[in-house]
Formats: sequence, structure tokens, C-alpha cells
Amino acid sequence: MSRHERDIYAQIANAVEAMRGRVDKVVYHRPAQFPSAVAKIMENGAFRIVFRDQRRLVQKPGSKDVQMHFPDGRKEDVVDSETLGRFAEVRGFLKQVEAIWEQQIGRFPLSFSLSK
Repeated sequence: MSRHERDIYAQIANAVEAMRGRVDKVVYHRPAQFPSAVAKIMENGAFRIVFRDQRRLVQKPGSKDVQMHFPDGRKEDVVDSETLGRFAEVRGFLKQVEAIWEQQIGRFPLSFSLSK
């Protein structure tokens, strides 16, 4: 493979990884811990809770940190233990749903939603 072909391959691989962070895998509308929000596990493993005003609680794959992303582009680390606890509860529940789904159906790109 030529250098040019490797560069193109790398660009495609980076684009696919970026898209995985934007594709919903598991969606939970109005979890009890955040009744006016939508919780999501993304294809790349990131976890988000999106509020109606477009603020987002975000935990990137492989990170223990949770950030609040604001519509204006600002980001702040979340340090409030109550918020972090509720975030962890919702994330844990969705990870269980994901694990059961993958055990019963298998691992492949497939999106599904949970609603009350």
C-alpha cells in the first residue's frame, strides 16, 4: 500500500470513529433520575444525557470524568455527587440493557429505544 493510500485509509478510519460517536445505540427517554431528558449509549461507548435545553452530560469512552456540555460550546466538569450518582444509575441500567441485548441478539450495529 502506498503512503497516499495509507493516508486515505487513515482519514476514512478517523471518519468512521467520529461517526460512531454520533450514532445512538441505546436510547432511554425520560429516565426517572432525569425525567426531562434522554439518555443515550453511543456506538463508540460514550454515554450522554441530553436535556431539552440542549445541555448534555457526557462521559467519553474509557473516561471516569463526566462533563456538562452547554449549547454555547462551554464545558464544565461535573463534581456534584448527587448528579454523578443519578448519572451512574442511569448509565448502569442502560449498560445492563445493552448487555442483555447483545447476549440475546448479538453484537452488531442496531439501535433501539426504551420509553415509559
